[in-house]
Amino acid sequence: MDADYVENIIRNIDKQSYKCILVDGAWGIGKSYMVRKALEDMKDRTCFISLFGMDDVQKIYHEAFFQLALRTSHGGKIASGAKGFAKAAGNFCAEVANLNGALAQAISERELFAVTASNFKKNRIIVIDDLERRKAGLDLEELFGVIEELKQSNYIKVILIANSNEIHENERTTFNKYKEKTIDRIFEVTEHSASIKWGVYGIDGEFIDVFLMHHKAKNLRTLQKAQNFYNDVKQYCLKIENEQFMNEVKMLCFAVVVEDVDKLYYKNDSIEKENTNSRYRKDGHILSNHLNVRLANYVYLQSSGALLDDIYNYFKSSKMLSEETLQKHYQKFKEAGDKANYYKTDEEIETYIQSWKAKLHEASNSVELTQLAGEYDYWFQVLEKDDDELIEYYRDVLKNMFLCENRSDKRSPLDYYNSNEFHGATEKIRNIYEEVLKQTKKEIIRTYIEKLGGSLDEEIAYEYSYWLKDWYTGTLEMHRYIDEEIDPLYQRNSFPVDNMSKTKKMVCYNIMTLLYLHDKEKLEKCYNSLKSDFSKMGIKRTEDILKEIREDN
Repeated sequence: MDADYVENIIRNIDKQSYKCILVDGAWGIGKSYMVRKALEDMKDRTCFISLFGMDDVQKIYHEAFFQLALRTSHGGKIASGAKGFAKAAGNFCAEVANLNGALAQAISERELFAVTASNFKKNRIIVIDDLERRKAGLDLEELFGVIEELKQSNYIKVILIANSNEIHENERTTFNKYKEKTIDRIFEVTEHSASIKWGVYGIDGEFIDVFLMHHKAKNLRTLQKAQNFYNDVKQYCLKIENEQFMNEVKMLCFAVVVEDVDKLYYKNDSIEKENTNSRYRKDGHILSNHLNVRLANYVYLQSSGALLDDIYNYFKSSKMLSEETLQKHYQKFKEAGDKANYYKTDEEIETYIQSWKAKLHEASNSVELTQLAGEYDYWFQVLEKDDDELIEYYRDVLKNMFLCENRSDKRSPLDYYNSNEFHGATEKIRNIYEEVLKQTKKEIIRTYIEKLGGSLDEEIAYEYSYWLKDWYTGTLEMHRYIDEEIDPLYQRNSFPVDNMSKTKKMVCYNIMTLLYLHDKEKLEKCYNSLKSDFSKMGIKRTEDILKEIREDN
């Protein structure tokens, strides 16, 4: 049921015979917004109570009295303590004012509200929100008892707001039992209001109206989060005035957030068996458990694959954005022309892909290279053209880039993205990326261990030993690769015995820690076999390091 229909029911609640209704629906669908909007003309006789964090159901009477009788949205906060409460109550209710001080302080808020309600000559509405978010100590059966009692007053109507799907499993029996008895009508909101004021949420109304025509996103909080994310990304586009490009950026931002949070097009293959028909919805959208396929439902501009990767990785906090990055994407956008690749003719795409080698040659890092290769290979496959030269060129350049980036001190192999981060790339490119990355990691590990087995500068030795130790304890993949190559380190040079310095001691500490974690018995055996040739100071330093390693591990 759409929110506009329910809103109309609530707006005319005075004419309805219902004493208690439940507005049910998913979080973020706009239930609370809709109820408040419907009651705008009745806010002087409406009480809004949130159960979020409430630990005592009797506080409902407290809030209802102060909001309805004294007409303050601050509730009972205006009178803290019994004396202040009695004074405030006496200002409104003559029965309380005529009591002596002790009796006035002793009167319960429940009784006071009952006396107050008996004086009403027109309906008062009590809205109780966040039913599923109340504290565990607030008993559900007692809550329904209070609601039932409120209904008994002639001029009291109750509106409950809840997401019943989030009510705890062990409370469902109680909830189902009492909702049938206490609630007169349940309205389930499945679609948000068509007349919603998007500006209230800070959302671009013109854009979102078009977006929602194609994608049935229901959670207003998610859409608000998407708008905020676009506002964040937009700060890197201040020098870009092209409306078409910025609309594409906005669509990508919304696609990334909505699909990541609400998973509109997610299909869990482990639950539902995959078949051709079940993958396609009636509206043409594709269901999948692969994020890159799901995101394709939002954006059909394959030329935006690299931009999508950067925006998604920025959203997941795995990569930073910059004005320079967005300018590069904008330049590529302009080079593609007014017509997006998706809408070009075969001849136009043929012309476009002829520049693949020059563009890949211009790539400044492995991420940009992979994005470009994935994008070009996609169109190669669409045109059913032989992509062997592209694939081999990409493989060779990628390996060299990995090695150069590792030597640059700016990143280590563990910083590289895995292939799933490249949503616009073809499966062939992603597979090569994983294959070359695996080979490169093994080659780097093999080189580091070979170098540490010989003679090299102490600072470089420290760097190599540090990274080997860090990788070994960091990921299972690198742990396995090091296990395959580690044997050459069981040798004299790994112990603090020759040409000692502070840095050399740190190198030995890293290597001995690595060997200890790999096989401590083998390390002890190696040490004992070499020990007879060590100086007394060498033995002292070795024993000290071993003691420290044993204590730490």
